[in-house]
Amino acid sequence: MDTFRVEIYQAVTGEKLYNAMLVNKRKIVLDTIIDDAVSINVFWRRSYVPHSIYKGLRKHEETFGDFSDEFMMQKEVYINTKQSGDLEISLKDSLSQEEVEQRYYNNPVDNNLIAESKGKDFNLFEIYSHLLLQNEKVKRQKLSDLKAQQYEWLNSGNLSEVKKMDSLINSNTWQTSIQAELKEQINRLIEANLNSPVSTYIVFREVYNSDSFTDYKNSFLRLFGEATKNKYYRMLDRKYIENQ
Repeated sequence: MDTFRVEIYQAVTGEKLYNAMLVNKRKIVLDTIIDDAVSINVFWRRSYVPHSIYKGLRKHEETFGDFSDEFMMQKEVYINTKQSGDLEISLKDSLSQEEVEQRYYNNPVDNNLIAESKGKDFNLFEIYSHLLLQNEKVKRQKLSDLKAQQYEWLNSGNLSEVKKMDSLINSNTWQTSIQAELKEQINRLIEANLNSPVSTYIVFREVYNSDSFTDYKNSFLRLFGEATKNKYYRMLDRKYIENQ
């Protein structure tokens, strides 16, 4: 990856914080004060264009321009420039750009974009991101196993079991225990870092995505120090504690 463009946005508001074209370098030095979750968007000239994408994009090229020339990969991180303003962007060394694009097209969870920094807040959020990634992999494997079992029953002519499995898969109840384990892991991570603003953001992010404060209420109530001095803490406290 010799030439690529990097854009950094505030993860919640979408405010653009950084924009630069990098040629023959991967390191970024952020000279603005950031203490928040951000979305890193990396763009480069596309190597792999699936026929389905090419065909679909060509329909709208006259209106929206030529999207097919550029590939974009995204990663959410937590940056605190008071701890470290250095950010290094790379791909997994064993993969070419085209391989990265193919994998991402086949499975967007398989994100091979690597962002590295020395900040402790950055590293804590990376642990949280890894929990989410592992959770997606476990769900993907479980669904694959269920479909394999359903296929076996279909081959053996056991149509009643095929219908039961179809209902189970469509109901998503098979995810219940997997999601419960993820919530326990996240709460344990927060409990181990009660003084971190990253923990507050994690609670905010989880509540925003699931609309369930109850799952993280006990952890939230134990936050202290730096974890209580940010906008995410104030928003959650105002909505779920003060107004109850």
